Amino acid sequence: MEELMTDDTCATLLLCAFQGGEKEHLPLTVDEYNRVAHTLHRSDQRPSDLLGSVLITDVSHEAEIQQDRLAWLLDRRINLGFTLEQWYRAGIWVLSRSDLHYPACLRKNMGNQAPPLIYGTGHQHLGHQDTLAIMGPDSISNARISKVGDMAEDLADQQKTVVTIGALKLGKKVVQSVYEHGGRVLWVLSGGHLKLRLKKPYRQAIRDENLTMIAMQSPATPSTSDEEAALSQVAASQADEILYVDGVNSKDIAKRVDRYQAFRAALNRPSQCSVFHGQKLTPEAQELLKSGASSWDQKSVDGPNTDANPSEGKESSHQGDLFG
Repeated sequence: MEELMTDDTCATLLLCAFQGGEKEHLPLTVDEYNRVAHTLHRSDQRPSDLLGSVLITDVSHEAEIQQDRLAWLLDRRINLGFTLEQWYRAGIWVLSRSDLHYPACLRKNMGNQAPPLIYGTGHQHLGHQDTLAIMGPDSISNARISKVGDMAEDLADQQKTVVTIGALKLGKKVVQSVYEHGGRVLWVLSGGHLKLRLKKPYRQAIRDENLTMIAMQSPATPSTSDEEAALSQVAASQADEILYVDGVNSKDIAKRVDRYQAFRAALNRPSQCSVFHGQKLTPEAQELLKSGASSWDQKSVDGPNTDANPSEGKESSHQGDLFG
């Protein structure tokens, strides 16, 4: 940590952070925490005021959260001390929405849905300028992912900060391409994937302040916890522009759900989004282009089409200036 933890952040951690061992009472969700925060705000109170026991009854009633649950979460202070020491030794820091270094762009672009807490490793100042987010589903052809790697290298050479999501092949390819060319990358991950900081190339990039990993839930969050939905929105909110990498068409419902979150984040800002696609567009890519996103056609980028999913039919002819 670069500064002492405030009492507000301590209270938010008690309310919202998994520390391990939570069974009967789970930490608050974003919506539940917002109800607590609004209740406190109406009475000119702050989260730190919950560290005393006087307010719990009234707050639990007005925020519609069980009093036993609220009291149990707030009573984890001793265990929180041990947990924080473990995280700090591992190089993991924590920011709450009330902290100075919490990204203003998240408050601005996400409003009340901005995560109450951010966990990260690497450089803590996240308000980069000249940023581009690269996101898309997991079901992307290898040829397109390779070309995205080339694009990421160009972005690194131009000193742009690249934001990407997830620990599967697209996210890993973007991170590798950027840090190998000395660029800066912000990697938005699930809490459990912060352990990737231990891998040798990532450790070096973190030491060079070229890589920051952040998560919306703690490293102790169970892998079954639903965090994936927030990753794309957080990544998009941190960037000036978005590159949506189109996937492949599939009747597999799991693959369609897998691409939806990144699509939704891009659809919120179509005028600032470019779609990188092959000959056959998914319904999501078609919707983005209809909404005003620019087209970045793989065929025009690398000559004859090498995508694994050719089709008849024509693509949008509008070509966006992807790198500004």
